[in-house]
Amino acid sequence: MTVFKSDYQLSKKQKLFLFSAIVLALILALYYVVSHLYSTDFGHDESRYINMAQQLVEKHIYGYSSEVPNAFVPPGYPLFLSFCYLIFGFSPRGLAAIRIIQTIFSVLTVYLTFVFSSKLTENNTVGIISAFLIALNINFYSYTFSFLTENLYFFLMMIFAVFFLFTARQDKLWPHFISGILFSACIMVRSAIFPIILTVYIPVFIKYKNEKKVALTRFLLFVAGFIVLALPWWVRNAVVLHEFIPFCKQDHIFFAGLAEDIYSLGYSQPNGIVGNIAVFFDLLGKDPVGTLSWATLGKFKVIFLDYGNSINELFSEFVSCITVFCGLPICIKGLFCKENRWAFITFFIYLLTVFFGVPSQRYGLQFMFFLSACAAYTFYIIFSSKGVFSKLNDNR
Repeated sequence: MTVFKSDYQLSKKQKLFLFSAIVLALILALYYVVSHLYSTDFGHDESRYINMAQQLVEKHIYGYSSEVPNAFVPPGYPLFLSFCYLIFGFSPRGLAAIRIIQTIFSVLTVYLTFVFSSKLTENNTVGIISAFLIALNINFYSYTFSFLTENLYFFLMMIFAVFFLFTARQDKLWPHFISGILFSACIMVRSAIFPIILTVYIPVFIKYKNEKKVALTRFLLFVAGFIVLALPWWVRNAVVLHEFIPFCKQDHIFFAGLAEDIYSLGYSQPNGIVGNIAVFFDLLGKDPVGTLSWATLGKFKVIFLDYGNSINELFSEFVSCITVFCGLPICIKGLFCKENRWAFITFFIYLLTVFFGVPSQRYGLQFMFFLSACAAYTFYIIFSSKGVFSKLNDNR
């Protein structure tokens, strides 16, 4: 598996299979969206986002679950909803329009998965398999009709991932600035991806190891792009809330994730990170096995394996299990591969972020795109030796 090399052209057969994956995604997305097109049966978080967007449009108050300004959630998704409401209005038709837009995002995300996987591995067949793994994961389509951050975030994250692969192998400067803007856009929807900034540019520094100023210039342009998009949010928080809040203010998610039911254990939420760390070590001292089990295997089960008992949920779990358990071994192996090590280190840093908060099955979906590329690579390695993909690889 190599990164940042020349492009390969799609053969006619590969184009047909890729088109099939996209059509499959469109059919499944429309099937779920049409049945909920005008639905006003919202979940708890959905209602809060919808009310927040309406309040922002009508009263110009940015407050999540409050008529008082706050920064409880990043501004990306509420602004997206508000912009859609300004265009389509607060009506069932307006809700339908947003759902159709999110359907388009879902289908485009499948295509972006193909581009990302094929460019990462320099193998179009791997990209096609990866696209099918995402297209067949029915759980993704529940977020096409839901008013939650997932759909927009997945779309923006994959745009960033694809564009950054393009950026990292170019000698031009401007793509680094655009990459910073795209990265900031992702974080303004969901901030958990921010820690990858520690490692995402290391391949660029390695590429220009004999030209450190060249590498540093590219990284600083990335940071500049990030700041340009984030600056209005920072200024708003400083002016309105009188404090610097880079992304959002949700301290409770770390505390609530320290145990399966932390509140039943008699703990109250402490102040700051230090207080949360103190609670964790107190739990560790009282029940080391149980605490570590929950922090690792327990959260892993909730994030990747806890789907439900309906046919759709069981099928999603089946596809997810294939993606996770066929992809993770490649990710682990990648840590020992000198050429690509930092790509996999970046993935695991990103993966670890979700283990610090309250686990949820919806949080595991954001990792499926990278895992699908690795799982597809596994399938390609195994079955190519048996000639399974020989016709698909034919460039005619």
